[in-house]
Amino acid sequence: MVLEELAIAWAAVGVSWLRMAAALFLSVGFSLLVGGVAALNKRAEKIIIPLLDVLQSIPILGFFPLALYGFYTLSPAIGAEAAAIFLIFTSQVWNLTFAVYESIKVIPAEFIETSKALGLSPWARATKLYIPSTLPRIFVGFVSSWSNGLYFLVASEIIDFGELDVKLFGLGSTMASFASAGNVTGMAVTLAVLVAAIILTDLFVFLPLIHYSGRFKFEATAVEDSPIIPLSSVFKGRKLVGRLPRIRFPSPEFMLPRIPLGWLTKRVRFVKTLLYALAITLLAYLIFLLPLLREIPLQKLLYGFLERIYTIGPYNIILDVAFSLARVATAVLFAVAWSIPLAIYLATNRRAALFTIPIIQVAASIPATITYPIFASLLQGYDELRTFILIIMGMQWYVFFAAYAGMRRVPSEEREVLELYNIRGLAGLKVLYLPRGIPSIISGCIAATGGAWNTLVVAERMKIGGVVAGVKTPGLGKAISVATEMGDIYSLALLVAVMVIVIISINKVFWRKLYELATSKLRFPEAT
Repeated sequence: MVLEELAIAWAAVGVSWLRMAAALFLSVGFSLLVGGVAALNKRAEKIIIPLLDVLQSIPILGFFPLALYGFYTLSPAIGAEAAAIFLIFTSQVWNLTFAVYESIKVIPAEFIETSKALGLSPWARATKLYIPSTLPRIFVGFVSSWSNGLYFLVASEIIDFGELDVKLFGLGSTMASFASAGNVTGMAVTLAVLVAAIILTDLFVFLPLIHYSGRFKFEATAVEDSPIIPLSSVFKGRKLVGRLPRIRFPSPEFMLPRIPLGWLTKRVRFVKTLLYALAITLLAYLIFLLPLLREIPLQKLLYGFLERIYTIGPYNIILDVAFSLARVATAVLFAVAWSIPLAIYLATNRRAALFTIPIIQVAASIPATITYPIFASLLQGYDELRTFILIIMGMQWYVFFAAYAGMRRVPSEEREVLELYNIRGLAGLKVLYLPRGIPSIISGCIAATGGAWNTLVVAERMKIGGVVAGVKTPGLGKAISVATEMGDIYSLALLVAVMVIVIISINKVFWRKLYELATSKLRFPEAT
């Protein structure tokens, strides 16, 4: 019996991994193209970067039912698979696109001038300079992108949208089947197989790639993005990764600016950004609703949207937003509270980091949605606690890894000054680590906030197989989930538009102002 469940679990993980790999491959291609164009063309940069900023704020699960409907209508044979890969793609791509953009923007000017002086063609510069320079950030970004994709993998394999009920064979549908049947052994075996697959993927794919990418850093003294297990010593020289194109340049005699996020401090008009976001949301809905327009006149669709505004009511929408906002704020504060001290400890204790970071990476890769049936059964009657745990599991890693990266960038000479004057604990946090790490922490909080709003759709109410659990109090994610299950396109469009407005407003009014304040108070020493 256990062997049969084990075989099913491995087959499910294999199929899901193929979907994840296909989405990641598409994400890398999109990121290199779009991120590269934004970094190299100033006119394109003014359009692409604000557009990406808006797109990454749009809740993925709000669009997925319509994406599924659109793909399924165009091609019932492969529509569900295409929609699933599309959802995973949209959860992975933005992180990698910004990584490509920032990597190219901080290439030393001397290298670019040298490539032009040597008469390298645009293709040669792309393959010998631009693409290799992005590899460290891309390979490091694989970990978080893969983890984010896993979170939405379950939702992509099981979706109920009105009368359309699609289940794809994979990790999520297998866990749902075991949960519906009350097969605890099957659920445990599937979870164990998932953890094993994550560890093997990290050990034999991501960590070797990150280790290899170190040779492409433009630094006199390389600063690792994350501690790497010395696989060369463990496996005694066995090559785990094939040879990639090498970039040969003399080591620069200076250090690069440590936070290449200058574009974040550029002011964008708040109202203009909101209109921009709503226009993109409307355009996306129109694209996915094209098949539906064959059956329903456009006039009837517009009337349906207006009717839902009156039916739902502004008061109920405000109430939904208020409860969801309180849950998101609580989760972000909790994530910041534990991430900062642990990030400082691991950044200053390399031996502990060598063993702790890989464990955290594995934990971050386990999707909370796959454990949802377990939480739903164990925490019956504790709706808010269950919802809080699911939100935390879906967004806390953004804060931790951003904080850890920021603390690792603290110059060693400044740490030595703290040790010399015996400044420790809260005093060290106040005078050095917090000022140095706050830009990275805020950047992580921005990503975490967006992730938290996305997780609300499954955290406040979720249905997997026969298991349905959710909060009894109002919530925007709960309302979106109900509209999705009922197949109510009008309510879904309205609620997603509201969520977009809330997310953009928080980013522009609160986080961006906070980031500008932090960067204005912090000046990095110029290299000499």
